[in-house]
Amino acid sequence: MGFNGDFGLINQGLALVGIDGPNWLQDTNTVKPALIIMAIWKGLGYSMLLYLAALQSVPRYLYEAAALDGASAWQQFRHITIPMVRPVTFFLIVTSIIGGSQIFVEINIMTPTGGPEFQSASIVWYIWQKAFDNLQMGYASAMSVVLGLLVFAITFIQFRLNRRNQFSID
Repeated sequence: MGFNGDFGLINQGLALVGIDGPNWLQDTNTVKPALIIMAIWKGLGYSMLLYLAALQSVPRYLYEAAALDGASAWQQFRHITIPMVRPVTFFLIVTSIIGGSQIFVEINIMTPTGGPEFQSASIVWYIWQKAFDNLQMGYASAMSVVLGLLVFAITFIQFRLNRRNQFSID
């Protein structure tokens, strides 16, 4: 209901400041940003919760030692905070890539026909369409295997890059 061109919450907010909002899900230029905004909003609370937990688990003595050594706030952030929350960042990147490659329900609910000119169609939505609308199960199965291998390869690369950026506090 938030992206409805006539009654959506976003367009009502834009109307308060004198802007005529677009018909988000029916315009080829705004359907993808609408889906991106929705996906970010959907995962924002989860990500913030994980980062909050990670930030609270950073030992205070590291910051105290860095301050005694004369490190600025930026240096403490760069050399202590970022490396200490790197595992959470890695986890969120990997799960976001996997989740993003599997987006289907949101697209099928918001734009059941794939959006204007199939602008909102994802690979999983396309696989579903081929399998259950067109009854091309073999084609859909082959696409699913390729998607699975692609997600595996990207995840493998992420694990390799993460291992290279590991550090330890002595």
